[in-house]
Amino acid sequence: MPWFEAPGTQRPQALWYTAAGAPDAPPLLMLHGFLGTHATWEPLVRGLRRTHRVVRPDLYGHGRSGIPAHGGHLDPDGLAHDLLALMAAASPAPCALVGYSMGGRIALRMAAAAPARVARLVLVSASAGIPDAEARRARRRADGLLAAQIEAGGLDAFLARWDDNPVLASGRPLTEAERRRLAHDRARHRPEGIAASLRHTGAGAQRDSGPLLPAWPVPTLLVAGRRDGKYVASMQQMAAIIPGAQLAIVEDVGHRVPLEAPGELASLVSRFLTGPQVPTVPGPPGHSGD
Repeated sequence: MPWFEAPGTQRPQALWYTAAGAPDAPPLLMLHGFLGTHATWEPLVRGLRRTHRVVRPDLYGHGRSGIPAHGGHLDPDGLAHDLLALMAAASPAPCALVGYSMGGRIALRMAAAAPARVARLVLVSASAGIPDAEARRARRRADGLLAAQIEAGGLDAFLARWDDNPVLASGRPLTEAERRRLAHDRARHRPEGIAASLRHTGAGAQRDSGPLLPAWPVPTLLVAGRRDGKYVASMQQMAAIIPGAQLAIVEDVGHRVPLEAPGELASLVSRFLTGPQVPTVPGPPGHSGD
């Protein structure tokens, strides 16, 4: 499988990714959430590869991808820059982006940095960031403590506690098959990689993208699970601000929409990516708003 060495990185620090679909098809980049890997999207790829060149990286610190020596590559804007470079190397055409949770926040930063390079955007169970500066600092401190706990006590103990997070527990009980999928998705993680991701790529490390949304220039679909009250509210707020945004609430599931409702999510994404263009309010090319 391919590796991508962004400027300033080389193996074993590089991004690992997999690609499917015709090389000359419109490019689609799919970004998993925290503790996920490229395999998060496996149930969706069979249909999407018929219309798109589907590129799925393991984000830095996750799965097979490395941990860059310079933390700037792991920061949300640095990671967004490296992913834009990956897509530019894969295709000269603007790419569609699908991001889940942490991957959705990174996709937002990609579109903010280079809107002309992003054809359409799908955010699943994601937010625009933490608007209050002190709340961001508090989140950064909390994520730093979690990272230290992983380094001291290992990943298994952390995972057992992480799954009790009220946001993740919002969904219905997972089936045995879903639990196996989740365990398989996490099997390649290393404690140092997940700790690095918490420190550098967590919500507390990211600038708030909210001020950009009233003039958001990219056609956007927002998806959340009905039982995930926190992110339903977040998506509804974003949908009210982003020009022409589409909002889809998936019934009877929580935060883990790709795991709990892959078939419905695949249909939503496919219809949005292949449907008619939705008018938006154009923003200045390359404007990041920060």
